Amino acid sequence: MRVSSNEFEGAVLKAAKGADWPYALAEELAKACRMLSATGGDGAGAALRAIGAGSRDNVAEAVSAFELAAAGEAAVLTNVNVDLLQGLALSLGASLDTGFAVSVDGDIATITTLPPVLHTTAEIDVAPDDWRALNDLAARSYVPA
Repeated sequence: MRVSSNEFEGAVLKAAKGADWPYALAEELAKACRMLSATGGDGAGAALRAIGAGSRDNVAEAVSAFELAAAGEAAVLTNVNVDLLQGLALSLGASLDTGFAVSVDGDIATITTLPPVLHTTAEIDVAPDDWRALNDLAARSYVPA
Protein backbone atom coordinates (compact mmCIF):
# COMPACT_ATOMS: atom_id res chain seq x y z
CA MET A 1 0.00 0.00 0.00
CA ARG A 2 1.08 3.57 -0.62
CA VAL A 3 1.09 6.30 2.04
CA SER A 4 2.47 9.82 2.10
CA SER A 5 5.90 10.27 3.61
CA ASN A 6 4.41 12.45 6.35
CA GLU A 7 1.78 9.82 7.18
CA PHE A 8 4.47 7.14 7.31
CA GLU A 9 6.71 9.22 9.56
CA GLY A 10 3.76 9.97 11.85
CA ALA A 11 2.85 6.28 12.11
CA VAL A 12 6.41 5.30 13.06
CA LEU A 13 6.58 8.14 15.59
CA LYS A 14 3.30 7.07 17.21
CA ALA A 15 4.34 3.40 17.16
CA ALA A 16 7.58 4.21 19.00
CA LYS A 17 5.69 6.39 21.48
CA GLY A 18 3.21 3.52 21.96
CA ALA A 19 6.20 1.37 22.94
CA ASP A 20 7.25 4.00 25.52
CA TRP A 21 10.14 5.51 23.59
CA PRO A 22 11.12 9.07 24.58
CA TYR A 23 9.72 11.58 22.09
CA ALA A 24 13.08 12.77 20.76
CA LEU A 25 14.28 9.23 19.99
CA ALA A 26 10.91 8.27 18.51
CA GLU A 27 11.20 11.31 16.24
CA GLU A 28 14.72 10.37 15.10
CA LEU A 29 13.59 6.80 14.42
CA ALA A 30 10.59 8.06 12.42
CA LYS A 31 12.68 10.41 10.28
CA ALA A 32 15.31 7.74 9.65
CA CYS A 33 12.75 5.12 8.65
CA ARG A 34 10.97 7.58 6.37
CA MET A 35 14.21 8.36 4.53
CA LEU A 36 15.13 4.69 4.38
CA SER A 37 11.74 3.84 2.83
CA ALA A 38 11.91 6.77 0.42
CA THR A 39 15.19 5.48 -0.96
CA GLY A 40 13.93 1.93 -1.47
CA GLY A 41 14.80 0.40 1.90
CA ASP A 42 12.50 -1.38 4.32
CA GLY A 43 11.82 1.50 6.71
CA ALA A 44 8.72 -0.09 8.21
CA GLY A 45 10.58 -3.32 8.90
CA ALA A 46 13.53 -1.42 10.37
CA ALA A 47 11.16 0.53 12.63
CA LEU A 48 9.36 -2.59 13.82
CA ARG A 49 12.65 -4.41 14.48
CA ALA A 50 14.09 -1.43 16.41
CA ILE A 51 10.92 -0.98 18.46
CA GLY A 52 10.55 -4.72 19.08
CA ALA A 53 14.17 -5.04 20.19
CA GLY A 54 13.94 -2.00 22.45
CA SER A 55 16.80 -0.32 20.57
CA ARG A 56 16.35 3.12 22.16
CA ASP A 57 19.91 3.22 23.45
CA ASN A 58 21.29 2.13 20.07
CA VAL A 59 19.39 4.93 18.31
CA ALA A 60 20.60 7.50 20.87
CA GLU A 61 24.18 6.29 20.49
CA ALA A 62 23.93 6.41 16.69
CA VAL A 63 22.52 9.95 16.69
CA SER A 64 25.41 11.06 18.91
CA ALA A 65 27.92 9.36 16.60
CA PHE A 66 26.51 11.16 13.54
CA GLU A 67 26.65 14.48 15.39
CA LEU A 68 30.28 13.81 16.36
CA ALA A 69 31.13 12.97 12.74
CA ALA A 70 29.47 16.19 11.56
CA ALA A 71 31.67 18.09 14.02
CA GLY A 72 34.79 16.44 12.60
CA GLU A 73 35.32 13.87 15.35
CA ALA A 74 35.93 10.16 14.82
CA ALA A 75 32.68 8.22 15.06
CA VAL A 76 32.61 4.46 15.50
CA LEU A 77 29.67 2.29 16.59
CA THR A 78 29.40 -1.35 17.61
CA ASN A 79 26.44 -3.75 17.43
CA VAL A 80 24.94 -1.88 14.51
CA ASN A 81 21.66 -2.16 12.61
CA VAL A 82 22.85 -1.31 9.09
CA ASP A 83 19.37 -0.41 7.75
CA LEU A 84 18.74 1.97 10.62
CA LEU A 85 22.18 3.56 10.21
CA GLN A 86 21.50 4.18 6.52
CA GLY A 87 18.21 5.89 7.38
CA LEU A 88 19.86 7.97 10.10
CA ALA A 89 22.64 8.95 7.70
CA LEU A 90 20.03 10.34 5.30
CA SER A 91 17.78 12.04 7.86
CA LEU A 92 20.52 13.50 10.04
CA GLY A 93 22.52 14.48 6.96
CA ALA A 94 19.55 16.54 5.80
CA SER A 95 19.08 18.22 9.18
CA LEU A 96 22.82 18.84 9.71
CA ASP A 97 23.37 19.96 6.08
CA THR A 98 25.99 17.33 5.36
CA GLY A 99 26.24 13.89 3.85
CA PHE A 100 27.43 10.79 5.65
CA ALA A 101 29.15 7.60 4.59
CA VAL A 102 28.72 4.54 6.77
CA SER A 103 31.22 1.71 6.35
CA VAL A 104 30.51 -1.52 8.20
CA ASP A 105 33.01 -4.23 9.06
CA GLY A 106 31.30 -7.00 11.01
CA ASP A 107 29.67 -5.40 14.07
CA ILE A 108 31.61 -2.14 13.76
CA ALA A 109 30.47 0.88 11.76
CA THR A 110 32.58 3.94 10.98
CA ILE A 111 30.88 7.20 10.04
CA THR A 112 32.52 9.87 7.90
CA THR A 113 31.19 13.05 6.32
CA LEU A 114 30.53 13.75 2.66
CA PRO A 115 29.12 16.71 0.72
CA PRO A 116 25.40 17.25 1.37
CA VAL A 117 22.90 15.08 -0.51
CA LEU A 118 19.36 16.25 -1.26
CA HIS A 119 16.53 13.71 -1.10
CA THR A 120 12.85 14.41 -1.61
CA THR A 121 10.03 12.08 -0.72
CA ALA A 122 6.35 12.06 -1.56
CA GLU A 123 4.93 8.56 -1.25
CA ILE A 124 6.18 5.40 0.39
CA ASP A 125 5.25 1.77 -0.28
CA VAL A 126 4.52 -0.15 2.92
CA ALA A 127 3.58 -3.80 3.30
CA PRO A 128 0.00 -3.99 4.65
CA ASP A 129 1.06 -6.24 7.57
CA ASP A 130 3.80 -3.77 8.57
CA TRP A 131 1.35 -0.86 8.32
CA ARG A 132 -1.11 -2.72 10.56
CA ALA A 133 1.66 -3.54 13.07
CA LEU A 134 2.79 0.11 13.20
CA ASN A 135 -0.77 1.28 13.76
CA ASP A 136 -1.35 -1.35 16.47
CA LEU A 137 1.68 -0.04 18.34
CA ALA A 138 0.56 3.54 17.75
CA ALA A 139 -2.83 2.78 19.30
CA ARG A 140 -1.08 2.18 22.62
CA SER A 141 -0.27 5.89 22.80
CA TYR A 142 -3.86 7.07 22.39
CA VAL A 143 -5.84 8.41 25.35
CA PRO A 144 -8.57 5.97 26.42
CA ALA A 145 -12.14 7.11 25.84
